[in-house]
Amino acid sequence: MMTSSGMADAIKNSGIQNCTEADDALNKFWNAVKNYIESNLDATYSWVGVNPESGVPDPVVVVKCKVKTSGTLAPCRLNNADSALAAMSAQMNASAATWVLSPDTTKSPGFYLSPAFIIPTISLSTSHLTDSNSALEFVCKQIINGIKMATPTLAGNHAAFSGTATFMNII
Repeated sequence: MMTSSGMADAIKNSGIQNCTEADDALNKFWNAVKNYIESNLDATYSWVGVNPESGVPDPVVVVKCKVKTSGTLAPCRLNNADSALAAMSAQMNASAATWVLSPDTTKSPGFYLSPAFIIPTISLSTSHLTDSNSALEFVCKQIINGIKMATPTLAGNHAAFSGTATFMNII
């Protein structure tokens, strides 16, 4: 389950405090976010499958999915905070759009679904929070909320059944 406090802790534990260069800090930040999401994203889909030969429905009605992340970010180097946040949001969305959602073979064995790309709507905004921990959690909450809005439908097979998996929730 993804939480803003858990993601913030992962970022803080990434060694980001020891960075002296913006590029290094941004890489540590984004790698911590991606690793946290890969380890904690739990996507649940309802599955409706039918055996095409017999017409018998698949008794399995839920499929669990996981995500494989990729992509990098580059420092924005903008003096205006709003412009920098908008540029960072755009980079995060572009990077996250390469993330592939697929069945979790340990939680939902036997599924072969077409890979789906997460198309997030991450939108970072400034907060009026004065301490860095609260501000970091606020950013993490915005990242998680943007990812939760991505709801691709998946099609494929489960054993002898063909069907579709419709998004239910991401936690």
